[in-house]
Amino acid sequence: MKKQGLVVLAVLSFCLNINAQTPTKSEIDAMMKDAEKQMKEAMDQLSPEEKKMMEDVMNNGQSGMNVPATFSSDIKTDIPTKQTKLLTKIPKLSNETQYEAYLDKLIAQTKTSIPKSIRDEVESLLAKNMADKLVLNNIPPLLWMERNPKAAVYAALRVAKINKNEVLA
Repeated sequence: MKKQGLVVLAVLSFCLNINAQTPTKSEIDAMMKDAEKQMKEAMDQLSPEEKKMMEDVMNNGQSGMNVPATFSSDIKTDIPTKQTKLLTKIPKLSNETQYEAYLDKLIAQTKTSIPKSIRDEVESLLAKNMADKLVLNNIPPLLWMERNPKAAVYAALRVAKINKNEVLA
């Protein structure tokens, strides 16, 4: 009986948490005032040099920090036109045989454009980690993050060929 009471109590408290109201404007304003107060107290504890640095950072945004700006006015944000001719060239793979044939075609294409030394390096890396599927699947992104796109592309194709049953995202 106690277990049932605890279960009912847990479900009831869960439902109450789900239906909890979002904070009102006055509550948000009070939180903002509290945050400002805490910020002021923290600023009062800083040395004059640290205060000046903080004020510069707050006034200049990211330019006062050694962090590159996220957005630039030079970046074009226009959405490109739909290239239907190019999109129709994407193969529609409906079965495993078509998938394998497509992978074989891509691997053959990469063998002509990727140096043998890179391919051999990738093959040895794959051979060392063949037993662990998770590590195997992480090799292409790792190579990409190491700024080695040719090895990453070749590894991705080889891993896709090795793990035929894995769903590619």
